[in-house]
Amino acid sequence: MKRNDIVNGGGGPQPSVARERPPAAIDTEALYLKWKWRADLSDHTTGLDNAALKDGTLRLVAERPADEPWVMTRARLFAYLADSMAIGFSKFDCFPAIASWNRWDRPLTKVLKDREKEVDARYAPSTYRYRRLPSPLLSILRRLPLSYWPLRFLLLSICPT
Repeated sequence: MKRNDIVNGGGGPQPSVARERPPAAIDTEALYLKWKWRADLSDHTTGLDNAALKDGTLRLVAERPADEPWVMTRARLFAYLADSMAIGFSKFDCFPAIASWNRWDRPLTKVLKDREKEVDARYAPSTYRYRRLPSPLLSILRRLPLSYWPLRFLLLSICPT
């Protein structure tokens, strides 16, 4: 296997199907299960695809009233995704295929990252500063064992904010 055929997933390195294309007809259970989580097999007449869901979540956050608690915003986002997502059914699997199958490109990723930055900047400025460090220094800090916490503290304290 070539190096760029490996994708680091949550369960470790996995063979990538980035160069493969889904077959025109899926006629076996094994083929369906292989492609269910690697391609969009949902029926787009039932709802929105992943790109449209991402646009919709960003629109909902932009239209959010300034005094609305984040808990309510999260509930509205979840309801939007649950009501709007395209699904698909197959005779090969009793669980539906969903339009946001791609775990590397979820509809809420940008919204949650933006919210995370906002919360970190307000409640944990040192954590926020840690994320903005120059990448060479950040890679050194990540490689240090936890027992070197005094060195980590020293490096973080002398870094510009």
